Amino acid sequence: MSKKSLAFLFALYIAVVLKLTVFRSVTLSGRDANFLLFSDLAAVLKEKGLSPFLRLFLGNIGWFMPLGFLLPAINKKYSFLSTVITGLFFSLFIETLQFVFKKGVFEIDDLILNTFGTALGFFAYGMSRFCIDKIRRLW
Repeated sequence: MSKKSLAFLFALYIAVVLKLTVFRSVTLSGRDANFLLFSDLAAVLKEKGLSPFLRLFLGNIGWFMPLGFLLPAINKKYSFLSTVITGLFFSLFIETLQFVFKKGVFEIDDLILNTFGTALGFFAYGMSRFCIDKIRRLW
C-alpha cells in the first residue's frame, strides 16, 4: 500500500475517532472525571452484564489499534516507545476534549486501555511485516 493511501487511511481514522468521541451530539450536564482504576467498568459488569462490559473494554482497546498499526506503517522511524507515547497523548487529548466540552467523562481507564490498544496495533504491524517478508522470501 502506498504512503498516500496510508496517510489517507490515517486521516480518516483520526476523523472517525474524533467524531465518535468528541464531536458527537451527546452533551453531559456537567464535567466529570474518574481516576479510580476500572471502577466504572466494574460497575458496568455488575449492573449491565458481560456484553456491555466487553463492548466498553474491547472497544477502548480496538479503537486505538489502528493508530499503533498505521504510525509505523507510514513512518518506519516510529519505534514501539514513540508509538505508544503518541497513543497515550492522543488518548489524553480526546479525554481532555471530552471533559472540556462535556462530551464524555475523563476516565483513567480509557487512557490505559487506549494506550494498550496502540501497543497491540504496533505488534500487529510488526507481525504483518514479518509475515509479508517471509512470503516475499518464498517467492
